[in-house]
Order: sequence, then structure tokens, then C-alpha cells
Amino acid sequence: MTRHRGTKKILIAGFFPVFMLLLPVLSQAENNGFIEDLFFRDFCDVGTAVAADPLKSIIIGGGTAALTAAVFLNDGQIRRTFESNRNIVNDYLFEAANMGGEGLFVLAANSFFFLGGEKERMTGRLVIESMLVSGAITYAAKMAGGRLRPWDTGNPREFKSFSGNQSMPSGHASTAFSWAVVIGDRYDIGYITYPLAFMTGLARIYKNAHWASDVVSGAFVGIITAKAIINSDRGRDFKMSALLTERGTPLIGVSAGL
Repeated sequence: MTRHRGTKKILIAGFFPVFMLLLPVLSQAENNGFIEDLFFRDFCDVGTAVAADPLKSIIIGGGTAALTAAVFLNDGQIRRTFESNRNIVNDYLFEAANMGGEGLFVLAANSFFFLGGEKERMTGRLVIESMLVSGAITYAAKMAGGRLRPWDTGNPREFKSFSGNQSMPSGHASTAFSWAVVIGDRYDIGYITYPLAFMTGLARIYKNAHWASDVVSGAFVGIITAKAIINSDRGRDFKMSALLTERGTPLIGVSAGL
């Protein structure tokens, strides 16, 4: 795995200068209310998404909680299944898939949107907003829960609140699904971006960095955050019920595939 870590560092190091070179473009492309959106409106949008339709919020939240609980009860077995399927091909496959949740890598790649037209620049902005807001929510949940990572314990039920342990939810999963939802929905290529985000989630389990239920909860945070921010940007009221029929694909169905 040392070779893989070296490759990862090289990739990030290669994208970092590109990110820095494109920062002036990024900062000038969308400066109208960006900071205000990021630190105030976006969080309000997520809260509004939940409060707009309490019944649907309860249904979706309850369904996600049930799914997470079901996976939680099988975290140990899922981990053992992944461990029994380790090989050189999977090592390289999931090392590559893991990059989909690396914040710096995603931000650097996302910078290229700011070289395009108005739609591309807005897409890049929405990706940044979704990533940072979902990241803040994920981090708060991580700290409060204090779940130990698989590489620290063999017991998936070990939690130590505010201990610095940060297994649940998965930050990589929330990051991956944030950009996957934004790009997928705006360009109608969710059939490509969602599976890529799904692979990032699997990579976190394969690398023994997260339990499967961490990935499910992280994916949920990323999806809800991105959907709320996208729909708010479209200038219409966003309701949780829209998630049940957005483009004809139930969100519950998407979550169930994790």
C-alpha cells in the first residue's frame, strides 16, 4: 500500500498547482454573494429542505435511518467480506476510486469548470458550496458520535463521543455524492456520476477506513445537501417530497443501493 500512497501524493501534488493557477479565475467568475451563500444561505437552504414538508422529511429520514441501522447490524460481516477479497487489482481500483472523496483533488479538478461558460461556472460554484456545507455537517456529526474506525477496533459498536474519533459519517462519501449530485443533475449524467461516488464509498470500506454504515450516512448527507443547494439556486421552493420524484428516480431507491 506504500506505493499507492505515493501515487496518491503525486496526483494531489500535480493538481495543486493547477488549482492555485485557476484561483484568480475562480474568485472572479462568481463573486456575487458567494460568501454569503456559503456561510449563511446554504445552511438555511438545507434546513428549509427539511422543514418545508415535515411528513416527507420524516419518511425519507426514517427510511435512511432504517437502512443505516440495517447496514450497521451487518458492519462486521461486510468488513470481513471486503477483507477476504483483497488482491492487487482491487488495491489499484479502489485506490483510484478513493480520490473521488479527496477534497483537495476534487476542488482542483472542479476548478476547470470556471474556464467554461456561465453554466459551467455556476456548476463549479455549486460543487464547492455543496462540498463545504456537507463537509461541515459531516464533521459535526463525526465529532459528536466519536465512532472508532475499523482500523482502530474490531467492534463496530464502539463509540466515544467527542473523543476525536471520526468514523461516522464518511467524509469521503459525503464529498463524493455532493459533486456527483450537482454535476449529474445539471448535465443529466447521474448514471455516470452516482456510480463513481458509489465506488468511492466502497473504497472507504475496502481500505478499512470506514464501516459500511458510515458510508451510507455520509452519502445521505451529501445527497440531501447537494439537492437542497441545487434546487435553491434554481429559484424555486425546495421540498423534501421532490426527492421522491426528482427525474423519476426515488432517493430511497438510490440510497438502498449503497
